[in-house]
Amino acid sequence: MKQKKEFCNTEEKTDLMKEINRKVTLIRNKGDNIHNMSVLQKGEGEILLSRRTQNKFSLKQYGPCPECFEWIQLEKSVATHRTSCPAFKTGSYFQSKGSVIIQAKVMAGKIIPESSKILQKEVLPAMRRDSITDCVLEDHIILMLGDIWLSKNIDNKRKRKHYASYHMRLAGRLLLLVRETTNLSLSMSDFLVPKYFDVFVSCALKACDGVDKEESDEYDLDHPSTALKIGFDLCRLASVKLGNSIKFGEEQGRLDASNFLNLMKLEWTVKVTKIAKSTLNERHFNAQKSLPDPEDIAKLAKHITNELTNFDVENMTPDNYRKGVILSESRLLLYNRRRPGELEALSLKCYENRSKEMSAVDKSLRLDLTDLEKQMLDTQHVIEVRGKRRSAQPEDCKLFQLCIPSVPVICPKEVLPILQYLANLTARRKGGVKPGNPYLFANTANGVVKAGEALDDIKEKANLRSPHLIYCTNLRKHCATIAQVIGLQDHEMKWLCQHLGHTQKVHAIHYRATSGMIERIEISKLMLMQETNSVSKFAGKNLRDIQFEDILGDSDTTNDSNDLVDTNDESNDHVDALDATSENPIVSVLDNDFGRRSTNKVTRVQWSKDEEQELREYLSDYIGKKCPGMKACKYAIEQTALLGCFHIMG
Repeated sequence: MKQKKEFCNTEEKTDLMKEINRKVTLIRNKGDNIHNMSVLQKGEGEILLSRRTQNKFSLKQYGPCPECFEWIQLEKSVATHRTSCPAFKTGSYFQSKGSVIIQAKVMAGKIIPESSKILQKEVLPAMRRDSITDCVLEDHIILMLGDIWLSKNIDNKRKRKHYASYHMRLAGRLLLLVRETTNLSLSMSDFLVPKYFDVFVSCALKACDGVDKEESDEYDLDHPSTALKIGFDLCRLASVKLGNSIKFGEEQGRLDASNFLNLMKLEWTVKVTKIAKSTLNERHFNAQKSLPDPEDIAKLAKHITNELTNFDVENMTPDNYRKGVILSESRLLLYNRRRPGELEALSLKCYENRSKEMSAVDKSLRLDLTDLEKQMLDTQHVIEVRGKRRSAQPEDCKLFQLCIPSVPVICPKEVLPILQYLANLTARRKGGVKPGNPYLFANTANGVVKAGEALDDIKEKANLRSPHLIYCTNLRKHCATIAQVIGLQDHEMKWLCQHLGHTQKVHAIHYRATSGMIERIEISKLMLMQETNSVSKFAGKNLRDIQFEDILGDSDTTNDSNDLVDTNDESNDHVDALDATSENPIVSVLDNDFGRRSTNKVTRVQWSKDEEQELREYLSDYIGKKCPGMKACKYAIEQTALLGCFHIMG
């Protein structure tokens, strides 16, 4: 070493000394880490740190760096440690702060190693670092709940960490509330016993920001859906405890978990689920159901199309790249009525596999198409993306439920150059997209630009009348509502549901809103036919083929026929009621409202006293008893005719 120093210049000597010091530091850090881990296992001794803060020392705040093993203050020193970490090489990828903290806690034994590698790599680093997360990391059953949610969404790589993180934090929040209520610092497994069931009920309602019944006559839940989710997760947690107890032969734990699950089945529905569902139903009923303004939709579509037409694909700056992402996402959302999550999951691989050429079947059908239809077939591409799980598949088909459903995204011609620009590797690199990002609508991190936020950004610049009504779910409801006005056939409705990615049952219950035009016109026709007793005339006809004039005109004829004596009518009304027959009041009101008058008006003349006396003479057996039949009426008419009283015949 001395000989090497003698032949080195000053700069080389400096670099050599730095390298020696770096390696010595790494060796010292590894030795300190071994000592600290031994102290943690024994529970006594002194922790060796590179530097201490002047504040009160807390071992929970410290852990080893995953690269150099130096024990640092995790929350405050991770960012600054990156610049001085002896194991970090310039130009290499440095892990995120959350990932470093989680790995440090795993190495220090602060996180139970029973959790899966995916949970430690994806979920735990993404979780917010607070008291709830600390509670989660210390409870092995809650960590196993996270693994369950990862397994349930293993095929959804983009969102599975968010699902697992949410439910783990929800369970951690519930555990903290139970500890606060009972003043006990037990684990979730220890609390999952029958005697704490009522505590879980009250804490679940508190977790929804609910007002207790002791303070109010009724529960008022701000977040009722949270109570439903807690119920499902509690059953999963109790099932995990039951499984562990069976594996390790813990009879008392198995009995407690079984009894807790039985209580969940018997009482949770009444004490929590019913309250939450009642609140949700009431809010859904009272919510203002306003669909987007069609003029706003047309104006927004025109605005986006103009922006796409004027987009500069030669400009490969980060700002222009993001602008292209926002415009293309907004256009595809508006054109396809897709869910934002489905569009965000569009990968480069799916884009490369898009359908841009016609198949042999499509070519054979071109002969029956119009010129415009042929042009749309040639200029539009179709991309298959991952849909919502099992949403568009038949409910009774088990095979389809095992598959990942796909939904189509139709790409109009104005967006095709922008999509090609977004998929260009040079544009992505100059736009700040990381090389490993697999998504077409990528951001500068490892994720995507949210489609809903992209639509919000565009609609604020379009000067719309009601921009607050333009959002993805409302656009899907608008599409489902106008479909019933158009009157699609069964197979056409199935096409629409397959495109939207849901079943026809979901389409009818959750998306299709009541159309005021249908209620006021088509349904009103049906109601009027009942009121005017003219249903038989329109039997077998389509409502759209029936006109109001036909119904109202038919009602006058019906009224006139009621003036004559019906042979089959067995009413007990006095025959004098026939004299007081007047116009149908419903028809009169409708005539005034619709600005029309009946053309078949009959001038009614009141009977004289002599005529009434003759009727009482010939129909005495029926007066006050029943309506006379045809034979009795004809006999009365013949007798009055013989006497020269022809007025009654008129």
